[in-house]
Formats: sequence, C-alpha cells, structure tokens
Amino acid sequence: MRLTRRELAFALLLSLSVFALSSAYYFHFAHALDFEDWLDVDGFTRLVIPDTFAYQNALDYSDPLGSVLSSGVKNTLGPSLLWFLATNRWIPVIFANAVFLFFTLLYLARTARLMEVRAATTLRLMALVALLPTTLYYSIGALKELPTLFGLTGFFYHYIRGNRSRWLAFICLSVLFRYQLAFVFVFFLVFVRFGRRAVPYAFLTLMLVAAMYPLIHLQMFEAETTASYRDLFGAAGSAGGWVESVRETVPVASAGAVLIRIVQSIFEPLLAFGRRPSFIEDGSISIWGLALVGAALILLRYWLTFIRRLVIMIIEKPRVDREVTQLYTFCLVFIFPVAGFSFIQSRYLYPVTVLMLVAAVVGVPGRGVALGHPKTSGVGHSPDAPVDY
Repeated sequence: MRLTRRELAFALLLSLSVFALSSAYYFHFAHALDFEDWLDVDGFTRLVIPDTFAYQNALDYSDPLGSVLSSGVKNTLGPSLLWFLATNRWIPVIFANAVFLFFTLLYLARTARLMEVRAATTLRLMALVALLPTTLYYSIGALKELPTLFGLTGFFYHYIRGNRSRWLAFICLSVLFRYQLAFVFVFFLVFVRFGRRAVPYAFLTLMLVAAMYPLIHLQMFEAETTASYRDLFGAAGSAGGWVESVRETVPVASAGAVLIRIVQSIFEPLLAFGRRPSFIEDGSISIWGLALVGAALILLRYWLTFIRRLVIMIIEKPRVDREVTQLYTFCLVFIFPVAGFSFIQSRYLYPVTVLMLVAAVVGVPGRGVALGHPKTSGVGHSPDAPVDY
C-alpha cells in the first residue's frame, strides 16, 4: 500500500529528529557511557538501560556468534548483533534505532490506512510514537524495544495483507531479539482461526492458564529482575507482593491475581509515582523515571480506551471487520502473558504500543449501537468511537 508524500516526509522528519536528539544526548554523556557509567552523572542517574552494556560486553570479535550464544544472558543475539555491525560505536547504533523507528512509522501509517483511520489521526499517532519519552530513551544503545516494536507492527500489517513470506520474516526478526515472542505468535495464529469469536476464546483460554499458573510456572515469561526484586523486598509486605504470592501459590485464585498484575504492569509508572511522587534517586534526577512517567501520562487515555473496548470485544462479540478482530486478538495474546505472567515492568509492553494505539482509535461498536455490514458502516466506526474521531 502506497503512502502519501506527507506521511513519508513526516516519518522521515520524526526519525531524523529522534536521531538528532538521541545523538545530542549521547554526546552530552559520552564520557560516562563510554566507560559504562550510567548512575549519578552530573546530577542525573539511570542514563540508559544497563542491559545494553551486557549485550556489548557479550561480544568477542574473534568469535562473535559463539561468544554471544555462550554469554548466559537471555535474548542477547539481536542487540549484540547491532553492536557488532556498529563496531561497538554508539552513533551507528542510535542511527539503526532511528531506521527501525522510520519503518515502524511507515507500517503504522499503512495499518491505519487499512483500518480507515483518518489521515490527521494517523499523523498524530506517528508523532506520538516517535516523540514518546520512552522511544527517545530506548534509542540510546542496542536494546530490544525498538526492533521488536518494528517487528510486531510489520508482522501484523503483512498478516492482514496476506503476505505470508513477509510476516514469517517479521516473526523471525522479532524472535531474534526476544525468543519468548515465538509463543505469542503461535497463540495468535491459533486463536485467530476462530473468526469473530477469537477474542473471547483467547481470553478464556488465557484465564484457564492463569488459573493453573501455580501448577505450571511459565518461566519463559519471567524476567531476570524478578529474582533480584524478591531478594531485596521479599514476596510480602506490600499489595504487589501479596498479589504475586497469590499468583504463584494459589490455583484458581491466581487468575484474579494475574488480572490485577496486568493492570499493575500497564499503569506501573503512574502507580509507583503515586506512592512516591519524586524523580530523585540517591540525590540525582532519574531520567528513567522521567521517561516512564511522561510516556505513561501521554498514553493513559489510549490505554483506558483500549481496555474498555477490549472488554466489549470479549463480552459482546460485536460484528466488526475481520482486521479489527485480528488486531484486538493480537494485542490480547501479547499483553496478557507479558503483563500477567511476568515481573511487573511496563517496559516489556512497549513493543505493542503502535498496535494498541491503532486499536484505540479504530475502536469497536459499543452496547446498544445498531450495526450494519462492517464494510458499509466503516471499519470499527460507530457513534461510540474513541478519542480523535
């Protein structure tokens, strides 16, 4: 699907802007980052995600593949490959992230066009994704966030277009950076075959898995930070610790705990800021905290709209275009296990940001709305349309 010159130019402008801002950020902190110093620098702390140093250090240029595979760090291959291609230099890695972002924005525009989203809304979403504080933050260093954002968005576009070889290629790219995504793609390809009942069937199946979670322990979705968090804070003494304890030890009731965990994961930055309204850590300003809270505030209304409409899709099974059902199914099978079965960390939900936003602005018919044929009434159009319509 061909895009307009305005969409192409806007995507290029946004990507170049992110590249310029990220490069300026790197040059400001270059001395610290080159020596892997990311805490308490010039009054700031948490300059980058420290994982990027682990991916960088996993490389042995005499045996790059062997060193990465034997590093013992999960999901190292993709980010370490970026460091290898960039010969361990930060600016080429930042440029690669800008390229990932550019093509992500193009796929956003193409997907929105297929969903009959208004052109002005599409441009607004493109700007929102590119200028999210977390997008800028994740563009510093070789990480998994921007490549998997590109992978999921490109996969879904080519899937609804029926380009099998291309969506398979995007599955391979996504799994290269985070192998757990293979299970998400499998879940989606299974449930999407149920047509307009795909969303409720997927939800009921995932709830059944959640009810049995203490008996099966899906470690593939666990993050390494879980163990260190428990060592520091334990499993009790807080509402989050209690929810985690129920999820881990009480069958059936664990399903409710998983649902609570999903809400916690989505709104984690705001919940944490509400408990401790400060960006100061050990006397320094946390750039990580600023990025997370800023992005969470920007995305809040879209998440709320998406969740409300997802509930409608589950309960009412409205007649909408096949692509809308597929979009909500994919978002559900990604968000449920990633947010519900893993350690609370909103960072892991970042790759689904584009698809969640498109789902929020497309929407689904609500209760009491008279429906015609989806193609005559428009994809997801209704008097109950969400923001920006």
